[in-house]
Amino acid sequence: LTESIQKPKQKMDMLTRALKNSNYNDDTLLQECGVRIGSEFPQVEGRVLPTPNLKVGNGEDLLPRDGSWNFNNKVKGIDMVPPLGVFEEGHRFKDAPGSVRVEKMFEDMKPKFRDQDWGKPQFLLCILSKWKNSDVYVLGKKKTLCEDGILNQYFYFFELNVLLKINAKVIISLDSITAFTGILLAIEQSRGIPAVRTVPSIIIGMDVSHGSPGQSDVQSISAVVSSREWPLISKYRACVRTQSPKVEMIDNLYNRASDTDDEGIMRELLKDFESCSGRKPDHIIIFRDGVSESQCNQVLNIELDQMMQACKFKDENWDPKFTVIIA
Repeated sequence: LTESIQKPKQKMDMLTRALKNSNYNDDTLLQECGVRIGSEFPQVEGRVLPTPNLKVGNGEDLLPRDGSWNFNNKVKGIDMVPPLGVFEEGHRFKDAPGSVRVEKMFEDMKPKFRDQDWGKPQFLLCILSKWKNSDVYVLGKKKTLCEDGILNQYFYFFELNVLLKINAKVIISLDSITAFTGILLAIEQSRGIPAVRTVPSIIIGMDVSHGSPGQSDVQSISAVVSSREWPLISKYRACVRTQSPKVEMIDNLYNRASDTDDEGIMRELLKDFESCSGRKPDHIIIFRDGVSESQCNQVLNIELDQMMQACKFKDENWDPKFTVIIA
């Protein structure tokens, strides 16, 4: 971690020392290959991209500074459906261990839901008065999602930016783990990207995360996001699936269940794009992250092939252009 957070000046000094002390140009193998290492760093022209304009839900413009923004003092109150119940932790248990506090809160909640015949809540919002070193966060997340299967959000009361995450979660579907994001932000106050604006295009991002080293039995998680409202590109739909452990290629992009039904990820994303944009895309731009150079052909032969099959299954006469960018 110490190495990864070094500032550019520190990294440049380290490389300068390495060039000076390693004497690469005295290496006979490099000399025979005609390779020579320069002693000076190449000069390249840098540029700072203009800050995008953001628009919060009430129509007010918001200009980010230093690459970030905050909703404090921007929105006074929010529109929300009345909750089924509001529960406050009693003073008696505030100094108890986190496990005791979490169990006690759930004990207090369950009778009310049972008496009102509400069943299990679909979403639980927990506002914490203390954030740092709070074991309630970890234990509460485990209890609500892993044990009880309740979608949840825990956050410190001062962190209003977390409302963006809540906004996506309240309309998430636990069946397919699909969410819509970007609803509070309406980026796109400029003319847009020419290559996307002139041709109906969908932008897709894909990545796979794996368990920690040594956890060979933990399922990998594949995530795919896609733009929704052409010619805009700031609102995305997200789809998350599990797959076999340590498998990098996404195996759920196309999943033909019958002659008329495809249960793959691409079908969901394309259906959503067509619903929001009023037409199918002519250009599919794919950003694939997390693969090595040796896996590039697998992306083309496995993942791209699945996506092309999904398009043909949706419409035999549909022949969109594909662009694959491997990061």
